[in-house]
Formats: sequence, C-alpha cells, structure tokens
Amino acid sequence: MKGIMVAAVAALVSTTIALERVSWAGGARKAEFEAPVRLLADGKFLNEVENMLYPSPVLLDVDSDGQRELVCGDLWGRLRVYENVGEEGDTTWGPAVKLQSEGKDLELPNW
Repeated sequence: MKGIMVAAVAALVSTTIALERVSWAGGARKAEFEAPVRLLADGKFLNEVENMLYPSPVLLDVDSDGQRELVCGDLWGRLRVYENVGEEGDTTWGPAVKLQSEGKDLELPNW
C-alpha cells in the first residue's frame, strides 16, 4: 500500500492526462504524447467538487480487480480514488472516494 500512496502523490501535477506512445527509431527510444485531455469524474471536471491543491492523478489497480482506478493525491496529502464505471474499453470515472486503510482515511502530510 505504501507504494500506491507515494505514486499517487508523485504523479502528474495537473487535472489533465496525456497518453504516451513509445517507438524505437534507429535504436533510440522516442516518446510522443497525445494532446492532453481534461479528466471528468462523475460527469464533472476532476477537482471541480473536491477542491484539491495541485492534484496529481495516476492510474493504479488498487482493489486488484484487473481494472485500473484513477488515484489522485494533492499537496495537502489527501488521497481519492475514482472507480472506472465505464463499459469495456470506455474510461468513465465515478465519484471520488477517499482512499482508506482499516476504515481510516489515508493522508500523507506534506509539511
């Protein structure tokens, strides 16, 4: 669980995500990114409701169901999980749920 929390905080510092395509040309690795897309959760823009400070999204399978969830940490150390509620091949994020362990909200204080 510790690795999941660190990754959530250390990921991209934005509410957008860009998909990376990697190719090999002449033995050198070349990364190309798609145009960034603003993330939606529960039909609203990510962070429109939660009011996070410098949200940092990352995709992880936190519940071991074979499908990655969107985990988002912020500067205050709050962690939220957004379940993928879309159909196969469709990425639609549900409402934010606080990431918990043993019934307690997980937080990673930054100060």
